[in-house]
Amino acid sequence: MLPSKATLSGGALTLTATRLTTSTENSPSTPNAPIWYHSGAVHATTPPSSSTTSSPSTTSKANSAPRPAKASGPPSGPPASTPTGPPESDILEYVGDSTNLFNTWTKAAGENDPAERTPLPVTNPGAWHRYRLWMEKDGDDVLLDYYFDGQWQATHRGVGWAGIPQYLIINLQMGSWASGVEPGDPEWPQQPGPTGDTTFQARNVWFGRTCNW
Repeated sequence: MLPSKATLSGGALTLTATRLTTSTENSPSTPNAPIWYHSGAVHATTPPSSSTTSSPSTTSKANSAPRPAKASGPPSGPPASTPTGPPESDILEYVGDSTNLFNTWTKAAGENDPAERTPLPVTNPGAWHRYRLWMEKDGDDVLLDYYFDGQWQATHRGVGWAGIPQYLIINLQMGSWASGVEPGDPEWPQQPGPTGDTTFQARNVWFGRTCNW
């Protein structure tokens, strides 16, 4: 991830992933995939969380126009237990085709599949669309309502999520697990994916919190 691969113009954020002609290094993170792309990412400076007090909810929304890479995602699995690390909610995730994946991960030890996943076929994923997540505290859990173009799509439950900080990230990840290729596969050294540039755009990104007084 390089700062030069994240640009602002005309009120829109553009992330660009560029396929390299050769791979000269591996990712420092497990599973240490060969790096074949230089891309961009944006992170919030303060990790948000759903409060452990009575204040109930946070919401995120944005307009986005993704140009997805060629890849495939992991299968869905059974509900996981209380998280042992930062939980994860995928508000917008395209993995190789025109289906957006609303994913809720609890990050339990040994659990690699999302606790809940709602796939949504999108007619034109390259056009501007509205994505929204509304999070509401429910005891020790957090309820997550996912919306697409103003229409509710699913409610997931983040088990044990209350009060756990989460990273807020917009990125364009290429290759590795996103390509459906795992260590030991013949294609692993080449990290299959599109050549040239792949781009993702976002605008009107907003994050906020509401409270009951």
